Amino acid sequence: MKNSIIPHIDEGPTTGLPVLLIHPLGADQTFWDGTRKHFSPAIRSVSCNLRGAAGTPVPSDPVTLERTAADIEAVRQALGIEGMIVVGCAVGAMAAAAYAGRSPNRVRGVILSNPASEITEAAGANLTMRAEAVRRRGMAALLPDAIANAFPGYMETELRRDYEQRFITQPAEGYALAALGVVGASVASDLESIACPVLLIAGRRDMLLPVHQAQKCKARLRNSELMVLERGAHFIPYQEPTWFAEQVNRFTRQYETA
Repeated sequence: MKNSIIPHIDEGPTTGLPVLLIHPLGADQTFWDGTRKHFSPAIRSVSCNLRGAAGTPVPSDPVTLERTAADIEAVRQALGIEGMIVVGCAVGAMAAAAYAGRSPNRVRGVILSNPASEITEAAGANLTMRAEAVRRRGMAALLPDAIANAFPGYMETELRRDYEQRFITQPAEGYALAALGVVGASVASDLESIACPVLLIAGRRDMLLPVHQAQKCKARLRNSELMVLERGAHFIPYQEPTWFAEQVNRFTRQYETA
């Protein structure tokens, strides 16, 4: 990584409202391709490949939320952005919350899709088992459960098939270190530190991070709105890109004249 800056894509007008997009575990920045094309022309969207994802060198150590927050800050500085909206999904939402809570002067708003305030002991054990499995047998070792659990209601779609193909091509050791890096992670105190507006989006059919996880996040936030998409599963921005982009556009309108 040149100058230790993670790979990123910067699209839209340089004078537009900066919106930073953080992908979930097991994905890369292409996760946002379907969503960002529906963004308002007033948005400058920036996506990045987190450490361990395809297109990045294999990390030498587990990728913690602290490491990811530092990487996000490095991208912000490299692009000369003063204030931005931070958007994340699933574990990416935890990274967004961690960054926003620790860099309040750099964040004007937050959108957390399929959020959680912590990685529970059971979830951590599952991530550890996943890391061990991919190290032994590659990413395909997690099929079909890893995809089926994330895509209820979308299993027969082209979106699911495309995601699965991208998933199995992710670097196994990078995935393992990214998974191990968030075992035991919590953003509870970060959520309590966020003063800017926050939009929480949960999916009624999310088996991995159910609605009550988003409700726990909301209880710790000072200024938040919770939306529940009845047909939503675990990756709402990817599975419902047009709908999700509409929510981003709606949320960001409050900043157009600010």
